[in-house]
Amino acid sequence: MATTMISPAGELGALDHYVGNISAKDVDSPEPTERSEFCSTIGDCTPENFVARVRENAAQHGKSGLKHDAYHLILSQTHEEADPRDPQAGHRQHVMATALVKRRFPGHLAKLVTQRDNGRWIETTDGGRVWEPGKWHTHCIIANVSSREAVLELVDKSGGVAERRYAPGRAIDGAMKDINVIRRGTDELVLEHLGYDNAAYVEACRKTAKGRGSRATTRDMADRADHGHSSHDEVRARLREARALATSWDDYVARLEAQAVMTRVTGKSGVSYAWVGADGIEHAASARSRKGRDGLGGDFTMKAVTEQCTANAERVANGGSLEAPERAVIPASPAPAERPRPVYLTPNGRPPWERDLDDYAQRVRESGGTYESVARERIDLALEDDWITDRDRLIVAAPDHGIEVDGRIDEPLIALDTTGGRIVFESRHLGDEYSGDRLDRRIKTRRKDRTDDDDRGARSEAGRATGGRSAASAGTRVEQVDGAALAALQAGTAARIADQRAKRHVDSAERAGHGVDDTEGRRLDGTPDRDGREASQPDQLGRGTGGKGVGGRGQADSETPIRDRAIERSAEKPGGGGDRERG
Repeated sequence: MATTMISPAGELGALDHYVGNISAKDVDSPEPTERSEFCSTIGDCTPENFVARVRENAAQHGKSGLKHDAYHLILSQTHEEADPRDPQAGHRQHVMATALVKRRFPGHLAKLVTQRDNGRWIETTDGGRVWEPGKWHTHCIIANVSSREAVLELVDKSGGVAERRYAPGRAIDGAMKDINVIRRGTDELVLEHLGYDNAAYVEACRKTAKGRGSRATTRDMADRADHGHSSHDEVRARLREARALATSWDDYVARLEAQAVMTRVTGKSGVSYAWVGADGIEHAASARSRKGRDGLGGDFTMKAVTEQCTANAERVANGGSLEAPERAVIPASPAPAERPRPVYLTPNGRPPWERDLDDYAQRVRESGGTYESVARERIDLALEDDWITDRDRLIVAAPDHGIEVDGRIDEPLIALDTTGGRIVFESRHLGDEYSGDRLDRRIKTRRKDRTDDDDRGARSEAGRATGGRSAASAGTRVEQVDGAALAALQAGTAARIADQRAKRHVDSAERAGHGVDDTEGRRLDGTPDRDGREASQPDQLGRGTGGKGVGGRGQADSETPIRDRAIERSAEKPGGGGDRERG
């Protein structure tokens, strides 16, 4: 189910740092994740300057003295509706969370980070253990003070709509942060974006949660007796880690917020915690037991945490270091067999994105293929050329086959010129067979299996007459060179490589000013290829922008229809999906 929680943010800078800039908790797991898998902002800010812009905006409107700089909203989904191993599921959630923030907090700067860390080891019945990935969840950090005039639509339970206008500089009020209104907004967007009734799904899940309801705080001991652990034990691991690493109460709160645990201080020292369990049910508990409810333990009261933070700070000041306790393996607690799954309100009951993929596949078939299939065919064709005996030669010879390869080490970039412009892929995007390591192995294998020169076919004179450009661009197969021609090509290439290396040493100072370094796998400017043509500039393959696509706007992350989509738009939908059609 899609669950939302909101609370005033702790220290804004710390929260921003812990949410997106530190290593994921799953870094040592068998399925490591990124701390920030999808990140975006709303308003006049970037992920890098978000904190500064929030504070600048508050100062411009005379609101620097507010108790809270921002609010923190968390939206999460269970494994049943958002597969943690599917990047597209995370992207769909990120898009939906963005729409929710725009709709519920108009006029406010915001930063959104979608991630899936906080996975855990689960003990199996045979004494082994398996890794369970964390749920997809989105941290939405929303500036308390608005930056522009805005209109908020308020929808009541009966569906009535009222408008409330806000001037620039207004702080978030009760109408905006009303959790019931936010959850109704979430339900609307789930139906719109994901195609199922979230309110009905939440209610169905709660009914199967062994009668615990949404605030399962009285069943701690019973759950431990039934399953060997409880939802409280699950969150205690996060509390212990934050307590062991924090150097102040605000630091402790920020670390917990980054792990999707909300903290609320009541009275002078009372503390309660709220979180969403692995079953998608929202839980809340105080540190101390009260009114018949089990508490999380005396170690997590405000007094105990503050004392530990003071000791931690002293240890750091004396040159010591802090270490998080090792997370224990959690006994298996399988969901009930009758645990419901989302019911998609589509004609065939399938998720809407699966229907879209079917339509997409049909368009691919009708258009005659994909950009990726063309790139694969041309690389395969190039690898049949006996002249190619290593990665350097593949880079030199690739243009003869209608494609360019950039990168002498690690993962190369593949560039394909099309009628719509140049499109660039990371080699792994084409499949495991086209990763840098596999390409090198394929070249080596062909070299070992190659027979002597007399058994090779002669290369066509027509192809030689065109400056070495083969018939690959016309879709035919490359003919092989004879022994004498091969020897001449080898000698010429060896001489050119020697000249290149000499030129690199002579001009190293000049090139250093332009950031051109052959050890990074870039081609030298102005270096001729094997047929005397000028080599491509390094930035043609997007290397100057981190190798992420055409014009620095993002690498192609899914195979896109050649006929239907502009190349530059390939970055708008991260993750896998369909093919990029030919047209």
